Amino acid sequence: MKLSRVLIILWFWCGCVAGGAALDRDAFTFTNYQLDLRVEPAQQRLAVRGKITLRNDSAAPQKNLVLQISSSLDWRSIQAGGKPVQFVAQPYASDIDHTGGVSEAVITLPQEVAPKAVVELEIGYEGTVALDIGRLKRVGIPDEIARRTDWDQISPSFTALRGVGHVIWYPVAMQSADFSEGNSLFQVLGRWKAREAQSEMKISVAQLVRPGDKEDVVVCDGKPEPRTNEERAPGSPVDCSYSPLGFTLPTLVLGDFEVAEGPSVRVFHAAGSKDEAETYVAAADKAVPFVQQWLGQVHGKAQVVQLPDASAAPFWDDALEPAEHRSQVRGNHAGSRTGAYGFFLNPALDL
Repeated sequence: MKLSRVLIILWFWCGCVAGGAALDRDAFTFTNYQLDLRVEPAQQRLAVRGKITLRNDSAAPQKNLVLQISSSLDWRSIQAGGKPVQFVAQPYASDIDHTGGVSEAVITLPQEVAPKAVVELEIGYEGTVALDIGRLKRVGIPDEIARRTDWDQISPSFTALRGVGHVIWYPVAMQSADFSEGNSLFQVLGRWKAREAQSEMKISVAQLVRPGDKEDVVVCDGKPEPRTNEERAPGSPVDCSYSPLGFTLPTLVLGDFEVAEGPSVRVFHAAGSKDEAETYVAAADKAVPFVQQWLGQVHGKAQVVQLPDASAAPFWDDALEPAEHRSQVRGNHAGSRTGAYGFFLNPALDL
């Protein structure tokens, strides 16, 4: 009986993959995500349930598709029409994730999906997201420098999930990318972002905290609902939507932040950095008239999040807004841009 089971699994594996060369990882476009996230900072855990819609953008009918998440996460459930689908989970080496690999589900669909037709899947996955510098160590980058760059993690004091290219916390599908092969990583990520530019995403972020512990402030780079954490009832989730994704990199940050705010920028900062944050806000607001002279009317507010590690490399996304609405003022360690949903993660609040 046990031998029969092993043989069946082996047959299914071979039938699904039929040699990885036949598997088209670029066949489907993810057109819609609806994901419920549960973050447990004390355990560094993430659990996700939800629905995704995919469109076959290849020229041929597709019977198989792949879904990829960080290698530190595990697939729990994949269904179509409320019924489980056959899939094999396998490790797949790729530097699109900070671990240097993804957990790939190779799915056999109940029926072929014709070109331009769509399929909706109900999915579930979970696991831990710890700081990991595996991909950078492999190419010879010293540990200290690697930690300043790949600082994504879930932890009791600070959580940051920057999405594809950093931590694959939402499902994707693409060919392998390798840091050691020139521009391979950036080319793969560029093609992915271009293909998914018209996609939509809505996430709901809930926290699981120990009795007596305070919930973290949740910051996202999409459109949050409620708009501020002060408007959120204790224990209720924060919703964040991206419509469309454009070239935005869906990013979540959780921490014990205070907020300094002006007409052009909202700064989430540590308790001991109030003066620096207020100075930052004042400087950014003064820069707006000059920016408008160059680039036209400014729309929305930039968001700036102070990183807990003063030596960490800053992060900003220059592709959140059309060129006519972009501007930025940068110092040695900080960026400040006015524009709708501008989003920056900085170790220091100086201009």
